[in-house]
Amino acid sequence: DWGEDGETPYLVCELLEGGSLRAVLDRGYLLSAEQAVLVGLQAARALDYAHRRGLVHRDVKPANLLFDDEERLCVADFGVARALAEAALTEPTGAMVGTARYASPEQVRGSNLDGRSDVYSLALVLIEAITGEVPFLADTTVGTLMARVNAEVPVPDALGELATILRDASALDPTDRLDAGDLAMALEELGRRLPAAEPLPLSGTAKAARQPFPIDLRDRTSLPSPAGGAPLFDQESAPYLATPTTLAKRRRRRWPVILVVLALLLGGAGGAAFVVRNRTRSVAVPTVVHLSQAAAAARLQRLHLKLRVAGQQYQDTSTPGEVLTQQPATGKLKEGKTVAVVVALGPQPVDIPDLANTTLDAATAKLQAIGLKAGKVTPANSDTIAKGGLIDWSPKGVQLPRGSTVDLTVSAGPVIVGVPDVHAAKSFDEAKAALIASGLTAVEANDTFSDAVPKGQVISVDPPVGTQVPKGTQVTVHTSKGPDVVPVPTLSGLSPAAAQAALQAAGLAPGFTFGPVNGSVFHTNPGAGTVVHRGTTVNLYTQ
Repeated sequence: DWGEDGETPYLVCELLEGGSLRAVLDRGYLLSAEQAVLVGLQAARALDYAHRRGLVHRDVKPANLLFDDEERLCVADFGVARALAEAALTEPTGAMVGTARYASPEQVRGSNLDGRSDVYSLALVLIEAITGEVPFLADTTVGTLMARVNAEVPVPDALGELATILRDASALDPTDRLDAGDLAMALEELGRRLPAAEPLPLSGTAKAARQPFPIDLRDRTSLPSPAGGAPLFDQESAPYLATPTTLAKRRRRRWPVILVVLALLLGGAGGAAFVVRNRTRSVAVPTVVHLSQAAAAARLQRLHLKLRVAGQQYQDTSTPGEVLTQQPATGKLKEGKTVAVVVALGPQPVDIPDLANTTLDAATAKLQAIGLKAGKVTPANSDTIAKGGLIDWSPKGVQLPRGSTVDLTVSAGPVIVGVPDVHAAKSFDEAKAALIASGLTAVEANDTFSDAVPKGQVISVDPPVGTQVPKGTQVTVHTSKGPDVVPVPTLSGLSPAAAQAALQAAGLAPGFTFGPVNGSVFHTNPGAGTVVHRGTTVNLYTQ
């Protein structure tokens, strides 16, 4: 209200003791997803009410979202709002009305505005309320504005289902963006699946014990009614006000009932039926595209319209159950009539490709080329596939929607084992058995003489004991040939020169010759037939 008290003018305004969302955020408090859904829902409902009455707010920001002491939200400060017809005019070159950090791209460009500009700003407010950061916020106002002119808002995936709604509410192109009514519907549907929100830490004078957030979307009976009795989610009512126009409508709606009674009294049932048929209202067809089938049906039902699924189809970037098209898309229908919709089956499914004989990188690229993604990567040992090669994938032989994941099993190479110590083996067969038990194979090399190791026993292995090798590696087992010995040959009757040659051929070393150099050998030391180590020196005796 407003008026004058003597010569003093006055205004009567609603007392909102809860303060603003800006005050909540400035205290370092961030909203949970549940709180953000309910704050956004109330703000969207208020904006939808204004938009349907021809007003664009044009300066939606946390400072203009005010709470009463019961946490009910009001959208305040319509000081820069103007009628939609006037908002269709472009701003003078270089001029922009509103707050830069929450301005929509079309505000930045000075383009025509409608209510979807407010929806964009509200989406930025909700992202800031949850994350503490305003998207595209730069060091300068110009930097902030230019950053969002040609880029989609980076909505964090961590917001889950709310992220999808905020992406639709902040689409770069206004024609792709939700209007305030659609945003409210989407938030209401999500809110019914979320836990009850905790109360906000509001300022104010109210000292009553704090209760949970006053709106629990999971229980429609708990929805508060604003002053005047208008339900919070009644499309035809203001968020918190029963206007004289609303009350007049209620009074006018009594007349059809009176007419029915008069018809029954005067003309019987036939006259009554005529009156009832002619009092069926026409309602504006709402937009249900991009809503889920359930949300679309609920929205139509609130307007006393019906939904019929006329078909289903695949479409990339769609969500299964999402409404793709509707017929009629605009205009009016009588209550009780049907809106036909085509519902998305999700992205077009694709065949999983054959990934045999590929590496992890090659398999990932092959999946990405057809719209699939590599899922869980599990390493596994393989004796037949080199390290990094693909062993298997799952699922296979079926179709998957684009964006689905395929799990991959990648070779880590063969199992690695250590060469065991087999020096105590009494024979090659014993050593071979120990190697096979460790996952290795064995081959004998009986090529080493040893005075210390008895013939046939293990001297060494190659690779050496303790070496880490792939399972199945062949290990060479060197076994002893025993001492390297030869018998002294019989040299009797040979000349010294011939005897020396015979000793060298036998692997022995000729020693001294005792006797005539032109004589013949009659004795050796060691004697003929004596077994000695190869290389032993043998002396000759001639006569």
